[in-house]
Amino acid sequence: MRLLLLLASAVGCALLGAVVGGAGVVSHTRLPALLLLLLAAPSTAVALGAGWHRRLAFAAGWVVVVMLALQQRPEGDYLIGQAWRSYVLLALTLGLVLYAVVTLPVRGRRAPRTDAGSVSDQA
Repeated sequence: MRLLLLLASAVGCALLGAVVGGAGVVSHTRLPALLLLLLAAPSTAVALGAGWHRRLAFAAGWVVVVMLALQQRPEGDYLIGQAWRSYVLLALTLGLVLYAVVTLPVRGRRAPRTDAGSVSDQA
């Protein structure tokens, strides 16, 4: 049951990432929309919390949409062009993926145990 809930959470966060990423791809050419995107996407990633089923799924949904938008359209042009705003969008995508991967919790590693109440033997 727990795995099913984690999977549902991952799918929901991936869909959220895809929707936000799609909105970013469509509106990144306008400066106010780009500024809003630069604030909203990292804020959402921080608010979701660490984990493969939350933050990493959000970033994965975002990356899938951006990578699909990088493909050449039938007309011969691209949704993400060669303007500086497009490079800001790609840098934001890279930053989201790096942040999601770096902040993944490490399984099996615990903090070293310290006995604060013990008196050390100092001669």
